[in-house]
Amino acid sequence: MRDIEIFFSTLDMDEGEHGIEVRHVAMDVDLSPLVRHYASLGEKHAKNVEKFMLYWNVKGEGLLLSPKARVLKMPRKAAEKNFGCDAIQWKDSSPDAVIIAIWTIGGDLESKSMEMMSSKRDVMAGFLLDVAGSIALYNMHDLLIRWIETELAVPEGKNITEEIYPGLGSAIQDMTHNIEILGNTRETIGVYELGSSMFHPRKTQYSFTGIGSARGGSSLRALPCSPCSADKCLYYQLGGCHMRVYPVSR
Repeated sequence: MRDIEIFFSTLDMDEGEHGIEVRHVAMDVDLSPLVRHYASLGEKHAKNVEKFMLYWNVKGEGLLLSPKARVLKMPRKAAEKNFGCDAIQWKDSSPDAVIIAIWTIGGDLESKSMEMMSSKRDVMAGFLLDVAGSIALYNMHDLLIRWIETELAVPEGKNITEEIYPGLGSAIQDMTHNIEILGNTRETIGVYELGSSMFHPRKTQYSFTGIGSARGGSSLRALPCSPCSADKCLYYQLGGCHMRVYPVSR
């Protein structure tokens, strides 16, 4: 079990950013969907995943995961000023405040996965490690959205009203650049962009969450990968797809 290291601060329209606080949330990566999937494929596949789980429990989770998150809270008008009204189009609500969350598992797992897949002997283990990293991102998002609700919304008598989740291959390049600069992500969590619409390390995702007084179910808008393989995608089957990270309504 690893802790997510959360770097949290608030941004005021007049006073600017308040100091960054570091908080921790315990995280346990749930790889049971991966185990069930391969067990259903037969004994040979089950043995491969059993071998991988031994590696994961001894080395993978403890040594290769560095879960960190940058969480920045600001008034809705400040978010619109920094990212534009067109980029943050609230479908069902007009929140009082916007939470920008960027989360990553770091780059060590990706590097080890690529190293394994370059070796014929460890191709399968490398692939399983990559999928495990995607599932870890799923677990992080689930924990972060609940942390935002319990720590940032409920104490103020607010609710999560909506979440905009750009997903993969659909983010706006200017948005990722602005997030890095505004959130100081390179220095806090080691996340940066290099002239593209994706962050580095690649196992990094982000979302905009609105909190306000509106009652009723909150909703998630996630944009799919392009092209999307739907239920034929192994990441989807194993629970590692970003489209399944949070119920559409609750």
